[in-house]
Amino acid sequence: MNKKLRIYLAGHVPEYEYRKYCIENYGDEFELLDPIAMVPEDQDYITIVEDDKKLIETSDILIAFIEKASFGTGMEIPYAYELDLPVFIVNPNGKYMDDTWLRYHSKKMFRSLDECFSYIKETYVK
Repeated sequence: MNKKLRIYLAGHVPEYEYRKYCIENYGDEFELLDPIAMVPEDQDYITIVEDDKKLIETSDILIAFIEKASFGTGMEIPYAYELDLPVFIVNPNGKYMDDTWLRYHSKKMFRSLDECFSYIKETYVK
């Protein structure tokens, strides 16, 4: 049996619905790493960031769901890029599709999660 791809789910902390949707619809096919669920929020900020970075380091792919700007997500994207991980941006409202920094640090940008996961399945799943 093939090892499931480990996908880090980056995005603004209050984006619970996005993470829930991914887990419900794609959790059987991929190992989805939800830092909000996996890293206790009652830790100090240094531990939170270091634990998030460790999760990214063990990932195969990073998906960043962006409907509004977030400093954490903005840091996670180039961190994953520098680790040579494929970074995919999902921007449903299209507000950031032409952002130079996002385009530079991502392999591909999508308007929906389903498009993103379909692309990952077609491109990375053997």
